Amino acid sequence: DNTKSVSSLLTTTAITSSSYSLVLTPLTASQSALAGAIVTYTLQVTNTGNVPDTIYFQATGYTWPVYLPTQVTLGAGASASIAVRVAIPSTASLGSSDHASIIATSQRDPAQSLTSVLTTFVPANRVYLPLIKR
Repeated sequence: DNTKSVSSLLTTTAITSSSYSLVLTPLTASQSALAGAIVTYTLQVTNTGNVPDTIYFQATGYTWPVYLPTQVTLGAGASASIAVRVAIPSTASLGSSDHASIIATSQRDPAQSLTSVLTTFVPANRVYLPLIKR
């Protein structure tokens, strides 16, 4: 039927150069818990570049066990929340602490790398709540 027609407009934008960049927040954080507990930190990573990228994560400088994802793939301008868990050993003494440096690095441009330092500690004094009799 030649009396019907359809048209479409396509716009193509050329990217003159690929730009890789990222933002990681917070850059420092601290939490406390008693020995034997697991502390969870939430980091936000954003691909501020103009092309998709895979961000790799690694932890360094820690003594207590640290658990985190190894990577996340983000589109341009996209963000993701990353859970980092630190397990305080049951043998940790009151007042002890540990630092973990979480490094986020662009797969496409390793020069784009940021570090968040997480400090986990056991309070120096135990907190005792009064027993209320009813």
